[in-house]
Amino acid sequence: MSQLQADFARIFATNPAAPPPITPEALEALRVRADLEFQQHREASRVHRALQDQQQHNAQMGVQS
Repeated sequence: MSQLQADFARIFATNPAAPPPITPEALEALRVRADLEFQQHREASRVHRALQDQQQHNAQMGVQS
């Protein structure tokens, strides 16, 4: 057990309201999930911005949408 895990175990043992320690696998799963959500949000923002740019360009060219 690493020192960090031992510290968490000690804190949890002395404070029952503290959340249990997280496993490295669970932490990695959370990181992957957060990364995926960020990428999806970023992609949605790019698509939205591209649509706005296209509409602005069409308006400047006199194209009715």
